[in-house]
Amino acid sequence: MIIMSSEYKEIKKLNKLPRLPLEGSIDLTYRCDNNCRHCWLRLSPNAQEKKQELSFDEIKNIIDQARKLGNRKWSISGGEPMLRPDFSEIFDYITSHSISYSLNTNGGLITPAIARLMKRQGNKMIAVYGATREVHDHITRNPGSYDATMRGFAYLKEAGGSFTVQLIPMKDNYHQYDLMVKLAQSLSKHYRIGAPWLYLSASGDPIINEEIKKQRLYQKDVIELDKPSLSYEEKMEQENAGCAYVKRGDDRLFAACIANRRDFHVDPYGQMTFCSFIKDPKMRYDLRTGTVKEGWDKFIPSLADKVRGTKDYLEGCAVCEDRKNCRWCPVYGYLEHGDFSKKMEYLCAVAKENKDYKKNWQKEHRTYYQIGGITIQVESDLPITDKTFHPKLAPFHVAGPGADTVYIHHHFALPDLEKKDLGKRLYSKPPWSIYKKDDTWIYLGISPSTGEKDLHKIAVFNADHSRGQIYHPNDKSFKKGDLSALTSFFLIKY
Repeated sequence: MIIMSSEYKEIKKLNKLPRLPLEGSIDLTYRCDNNCRHCWLRLSPNAQEKKQELSFDEIKNIIDQARKLGNRKWSISGGEPMLRPDFSEIFDYITSHSISYSLNTNGGLITPAIARLMKRQGNKMIAVYGATREVHDHITRNPGSYDATMRGFAYLKEAGGSFTVQLIPMKDNYHQYDLMVKLAQSLSKHYRIGAPWLYLSASGDPIINEEIKKQRLYQKDVIELDKPSLSYEEKMEQENAGCAYVKRGDDRLFAACIANRRDFHVDPYGQMTFCSFIKDPKMRYDLRTGTVKEGWDKFIPSLADKVRGTKDYLEGCAVCEDRKNCRWCPVYGYLEHGDFSKKMEYLCAVAKENKDYKKNWQKEHRTYYQIGGITIQVESDLPITDKTFHPKLAPFHVAGPGADTVYIHHHFALPDLEKKDLGKRLYSKPPWSIYKKDDTWIYLGISPSTGEKDLHKIAVFNADHSRGQIYHPNDKSFKKGDLSALTSFFLIKY
């Protein structure tokens, strides 16, 4: 019933977010002090394009406009954003007008003052290109860059700021990959792998493109570094969601992507579009002559019908049996060939490796149990053997999913929760603290002596607890085997 009164508001549960620009990404400059062998965007530090970059006042205006439309999070990147002499002012303004932020940097220009600013809640990703000075500086083609990055880490640690080390693997540093991981672990509790396959230059420069191609890893290494999340992909396929989803028979290459996105991108020159990889000038909106609202409400939706797949697409990627295993996107086709409809032979080969990996994953990392008519699908980042779970669970083992299936996935590193908003705490008594944020339930395995400062396990479930991600601090108990519970919650120890 609708109550027609100014004293009340009608409350509705929305199954899908309204189309609001909730997140924005902004590249402050494409200039960089490094000259990395794999980089697809880089301009020299004194490139003439510097004169065309947005001023601080123009950036503030864009931030303010987006905030009025619902924006609450910004991703800040480049080039190297700290090359701008007004970086501190820009960073201060963006982060003080956002709930959260992320920052990508090579770390070499971090000063003690910038490090203190970077203590603010947000995700800071600092790139490392090698485990040694020699390899790192070979990749960046900037002597002294390794020492500068390590100095940036030291300033951040001294300031007490948390950060994530981002490893960028490629041909010329892959022989050091294990050492790079050890270095990352020595620098921070958190590290991640950057894109393990490389896209070609936005400029289309053939010399730069040949250099990038030389740095592309073998397809098998790409999959090893960027393992597919099979259960997540299956969920996206069931819901016809995800950036790569395109309806069969629909030649509008970006229609589904634009409809599903709640974010936008702004380049250093005030050009706005829906994706940072879009470099076609016809698909970018000039914020210097227009508004964020008009760009979001009118221009970006208009692009859904403008880019149509050609015969290359309709007879190629659109009907390819490996499409769901492929990382291809029209934007990569454009960067590779200057044509949104063109396939990428390199990604075709990666897709075949991906397909084989998924087959092996289902055999070695997934198993099923049925209890009370409900099927429990258990997945693990580690292989599941006949020794993993206690023999008492064997009578409940079944061959595959049922009509009513619950999904559980085991991981073996705790996620970074520092300064993260977990929502409302509903319960806290060892061994658990329980939080509710929107439609997500978060369970923290806590200690009776130190509480949430010493977590033994983290579990994240959706609203009806049909999908859960369980994070363990290490893999010791799982490898030991004989687990008496599919969730392994009983393994919390003090």
